Amino acid sequence: MPLYSVQKIGKNELLALWKMEENAAQLLSMFKMNEKQLIEYQSIKAENRKKEWLSVRLLLQHCIPQPFDLQHIETGKPFLKSTNHQISISHSQNFVAIYLSDNQYIGIDIEKKRLQMEHLQSKFLHPLENQNYTNDELLFLWCAKEVMYKIFSQKQPLMTQNLYISQINADTQQAIGYFQKKDSEQKVQLFYQNIEDNLLVWGKGNN
Repeated sequence: MPLYSVQKIGKNELLALWKMEENAAQLLSMFKMNEKQLIEYQSIKAENRKKEWLSVRLLLQHCIPQPFDLQHIETGKPFLKSTNHQISISHSQNFVAIYLSDNQYIGIDIEKKRLQMEHLQSKFLHPLENQNYTNDELLFLWCAKEVMYKIFSQKQPLMTQNLYISQINADTQQAIGYFQKKDSEQKVQLFYQNIEDNLLVWGKGNN
């Protein structure tokens, strides 16, 4: 059972990771689902998507003692019905990550490390950001902006216009993100960790 980690990262905040080493049938044997969940699961065709779906719910089963009802709004943002928990979810090739908090402004992203991020930088770098980043720094910026996009998704931010990152500190593995639109600016605390061959980034704004 590759529950990889559960971290208490703040008051009423949990960060949980599942390493997807089992096939869908093995994961299915670990999760007792209700009729509604069964109908949803049976509608999924792709094996990898089934594994992601089950891994998320196995993590929730471990982190939340009471029954849960995971749903999604029209934009795809997940929420837990009838609880005070806010949730953000991310998948890489071999990991599923969830972030649970009572803060409504949260986001998480996990990405498998890869080369040649410089070929993508024009799609996500803001004019205020340095253009001479290393490949690892560019991957962090990409993940950080994915986190911020999840936090501000209802405002439809553009990565190259509304989101920028500063104060990246490799020692504390933290940074500050800014969402700018018209005359307003909102700040996001960003944190990151290396998880085997993946980069994990999460962030939270102000309630």
